[in-house]
Amino acid sequence: MEATPSYIDRVIRGQDEGTSATCNSSEYMRQGHLLALNGYTTLQQTYNATTGSSSTKRRRRIDDKFMGITVSAFLAWHDFEERRGHVLPHLPQLIGDDCDFHWTLEIRDPKFSQAEAIRQALAATVHSSSTNPFAVVGPLFSSVTKTVNTVLGGGLGVAQISGEAMSDSLNSAPLFARTIPNTQVQAEATMAYLVGQLGVTRIASLFYVDDTYGVEFDANLNRAAKQYAIDAQHNNQGISTVTILRFAILRSKPNNGILETLLDLQQSQVRYIVAALEDVDYAPVVKQAHQLGIMGLGQSEDYAWFFQGFSDWTDPVFGHKDPALAKALHGVGIVYLHLEQNIALNTAMKRFQEAPALQQMLIARTKEPEQFQNYTFPANKFLQQYQYYTYDAVIALGLAACQTPGNFTGEQLHQQLLQLEFDGVSGHVSFDPITGTRTANSSMVHISNLILSNDNSSRNRIGGSKYYYDSRVVAVVTGGNISLQTDNPFVYASNSTIPPDVYPPMTNHNYNLIPTSLQIVGLAIAAMIVLLSLGFMTWTIRNRTKFVLTAAQPVFLVQLCLGTLVMATSIVPMSFQGETSTPALNVACMSIPWLWIVGFVMALSAIVSKTWRLEQLMEGARELRRVQVQPGDVLKPFAMLLVWCVSMLIGWTLVAPNTYQRIFLHGYDEFGRTTSSYGTCTSTDPKLAFIFQVLIGLGNFVGILFASFECYKVRDESTYYSEARSLGWSMASLLETAIVFSPLLIAMRSNPSAYFVSMAVMVAIICLSFLLPIFVPKIQRRGASYQDAKEDERRTKELNNLLLSLESGADLFADDVSVGSRRGTMHLVRHDSDAGSHCSSKRSHKSLPFVRPGPVVR
Repeated sequence: MEATPSYIDRVIRGQDEGTSATCNSSEYMRQGHLLALNGYTTLQQTYNATTGSSSTKRRRRIDDKFMGITVSAFLAWHDFEERRGHVLPHLPQLIGDDCDFHWTLEIRDPKFSQAEAIRQALAATVHSSSTNPFAVVGPLFSSVTKTVNTVLGGGLGVAQISGEAMSDSLNSAPLFARTIPNTQVQAEATMAYLVGQLGVTRIASLFYVDDTYGVEFDANLNRAAKQYAIDAQHNNQGISTVTILRFAILRSKPNNGILETLLDLQQSQVRYIVAALEDVDYAPVVKQAHQLGIMGLGQSEDYAWFFQGFSDWTDPVFGHKDPALAKALHGVGIVYLHLEQNIALNTAMKRFQEAPALQQMLIARTKEPEQFQNYTFPANKFLQQYQYYTYDAVIALGLAACQTPGNFTGEQLHQQLLQLEFDGVSGHVSFDPITGTRTANSSMVHISNLILSNDNSSRNRIGGSKYYYDSRVVAVVTGGNISLQTDNPFVYASNSTIPPDVYPPMTNHNYNLIPTSLQIVGLAIAAMIVLLSLGFMTWTIRNRTKFVLTAAQPVFLVQLCLGTLVMATSIVPMSFQGETSTPALNVACMSIPWLWIVGFVMALSAIVSKTWRLEQLMEGARELRRVQVQPGDVLKPFAMLLVWCVSMLIGWTLVAPNTYQRIFLHGYDEFGRTTSSYGTCTSTDPKLAFIFQVLIGLGNFVGILFASFECYKVRDESTYYSEARSLGWSMASLLETAIVFSPLLIAMRSNPSAYFVSMAVMVAIICLSFLLPIFVPKIQRRGASYQDAKEDERRTKELNNLLLSLESGADLFADDVSVGSRRGTMHLVRHDSDAGSHCSSKRSHKSLPFVRPGPVVR
């Protein structure tokens, strides 16, 4: 018994010139006509290997890549009509046993032209039955799809579905649906990578002004940029705005406006370019960009190009024969929707290439079968994501037709289509009930990097090109979350993995650096204090056996010199500067308070310890008891103050360290960058740093009060032993320095040169306030002896006794006192029986101002 022929076989035998076969109404209750309008031919230039250039003459030829999409639509139709699950195992269950609907298939080539697409679509509607359902799959490009939809969907009520058109302008188009997400998904993924990962805030958008896909992608890119900036501000990511510069190519201008637009792009000096171009338009653009030196190998500066779509560029056999075109694409990025490979569909595509009967079945359904003369369907070269989306689009039309009763209209088919939900070769398929666009919940976007390959030998035998690429995925974006592939860093056109600068280098920025001459002045001041401290230290050590230094306790004088020396070295890191912050500059910033504070504590503690030791010795002498106080016994104040300040400095360094930062001033260039800035040391947490500074200041203030109190207690001792008067001069000098320099330093904060010099002078004055009042008198008295000290002490006591007698109202004339009232002075003369001469109370015959009886404040 002869086997019953399949529906496909019966259609082949009954087909007339590629139109649908007549069907027996008793056997087939319902039948519709499906028009595949994807397109498969392009105008191609012939490459001359001898001259190394492309000829100007172009011929229309079948493009293997686009033919792959048409083959995918054909296989989906074939599987639906046969009700078989070779590609989708569950397809028979989805169709069901009670589905009595079949499609006849017609394939037309719109040649990617809007006018030709309309002509072919209208011709197909004339040949089809007016009573049977009619539907369209395709076209490929959004601009052509929109034009066809306006005529068929809006005018004739024909349902349309696409697996390729991504433009937002097709959202809510009449009777339109698509199994591919719109461009918003790729635009958001592009922002997530460029802005979120690379920190790019200035991006160029390149597209054809008459291309719906490019125009709509540009709009989505701008919306995604604004939303990303808003989200970044909300999350405190430091990005306030993202600028998108639009560069639209006008085909009406010479050379299709490509050169003029790219010259404008080059003039803008933008470094990151996002290109939304159709497949048939990219070649002249990238070649011209390469000639201008803004793209590919050999470019004068590093530019980063990111192309939307073009998932086929990641195919191992993708390549070019034209070396200029091949070099232009080196180092570019590709942002595309990624689908996991469906082995069943890939196998079906391979079997199609090996099945002449299937190939003839496809050719028979085209309107121009002569185009396929001498054409060989390639193997595995044209597998791409659009084949998956197109396969699911045809399956979706079949399933919706099965579920729509009767000889339905385009409106009824469209409504059923929007309610459809199934698992296809591209994943789970469902449609937005308002826009008709596939929902993007499960969409995955890959960002890949294209690099010229060094190994082309094996691929030449498959692809037939001369130059091939190695592509690798550098990032994956799913549902707004980005995952970087750390093993695959992005390689740019210069073969560097360092991203290009967002802006061109600034040539006119004023960094307000300290001039070398002023740095020399500041360092000279520091050197002067260092040499002076070393000089006084050396003089103290060499003359430590002399009475004037023995009485002044040389160990503390050496400590004083060390303190001023350390303070002076703080001027050195103050002179460090740079155009950007570096670890060395950060260390220098934090070393300034360390050197200054530790040096100040050493100098102040030397005076405190020295005076406290003297006070203890003198107190023991007044009580007529022998007291021995070693220098180490009085170092407790120094140790306490030093430990306190060092502890605060450690806390400051750990939780709120000073770092070198640039503060930007007013004035902006054409890119919105400030043209002037100054470098300064600023804490990472100013509030915490201020707390530590206050605590350190309180500790030193307590030390100053203690030193002043100890000096007050030994105020009556000989100046050979006590520096009470010298400390008074030092404290007065420090107070005056603080009053004068505090407002100056605040006012000069934004002027690094003036601030540095003022700080150097202030440190010098503080150091000299410690050194000069202590060492100058000692150098003047370097030859003094113990007897001189005793004489000075005796005279001091006599003067004190005299002042006490004046306070008590004693008789000033009882002991050989003569008063000269003419000049308002009195001569206090006392007879010294031991010496046999007259001496004044302080110096012999020295006149003192007349003092009225009464209390005297000492």
